Amino acid sequence: MRLASVLGERYDVRSLRVNQITKDMVGMYYDFMQNKLKSSAMSFNKNTGFINSFFLYLNKQGYSVHNPFATIVRRPVMTKIETITKEEFEKILPVITLENGVELTPGKIRTNRNHYRTWLKDGFRLALESGRRREEICQM
Repeated sequence: MRLASVLGERYDVRSLRVNQITKDMVGMYYDFMQNKLKSSAMSFNKNTGFINSFFLYLNKQGYSVHNPFATIVRRPVMTKIETITKEEFEKILPVITLENGVELTPGKIRTNRNHYRTWLKDGFRLALESGRRREEICQM
């Protein structure tokens, strides 16, 4: 967990109790995520949410623990929606082949991976023409 690695530089995290986490420690975490790690807004919100959820869980289980992370404001996530034209989509479909699906990753356990699936073109076309989300397409 990122919090343990950040606090581990100055504190003994093995003996640190959750009720001993102070605003200064939260500030160290915030500074690390924001300035040193330069995490994206989505990563920052996700990691902070994990910690926040942990404190909420403890309180639901009957532990009366102050949540020092409750005051951290979530960073706004900027999404840029990009669209393609029908002509661009039609040009992409012939490129989706078994040969083009190969990904070489030297140094990993699986050095040769093929992402091509026989249903991929049909799935893309179905998603585009039906307007359904990825999860809805997969459940069909």
